[in-house]
Amino acid sequence: MLDVYCLCAAWCAICHKIKPEFDGLSTEGFHLNWVDIEDHADSLADLEILTFPTIVIANSEGRIFFAGPIEPRLTHLQRLLQSMDWRVSGLQPPQDWEDFVLAIRKSGKLQLNPVLPRL
Repeated sequence: MLDVYCLCAAWCAICHKIKPEFDGLSTEGFHLNWVDIEDHADSLADLEILTFPTIVIANSEGRIFFAGPIEPRLTHLQRLLQSMDWRVSGLQPPQDWEDFVLAIRKSGKLQLNPVLPRL
C-alpha cells in the first residue's frame, strides 16, 4: 500500500473544485490523503510549493516515489498511479520530501480520505 498526498490550500479555487473528485477516487492499493498546506506550514517550511495540486506518493517507510505538481484533472493522477511499477522503482527522492512525509505522519493532523481503508 502506498500513500498518496494531495497538497492543496483552503484558499485555492482549483483545490475546492477538485476536492469532491479526489474524495470520490477509488484507486486500489493506494491510501489517499488530502493535505491542506496551511495546516502543515511547519513541515513544509523548506519546500516551495508553487502549484496546486502537488502530489506526493510514498511507501510506509516514507520513501518518495513521486513528488510534484500535476494537472488539476484527477484522471491524470489515476493514470499516474496505474502506470507506475512501484516494486522496481529505483528513484532517489530528495530527503526534504521524505522529512515532510514523516513529519506530517507524526503531527496527528492528517485527515484521511474515508474512501480507502488504512491497512
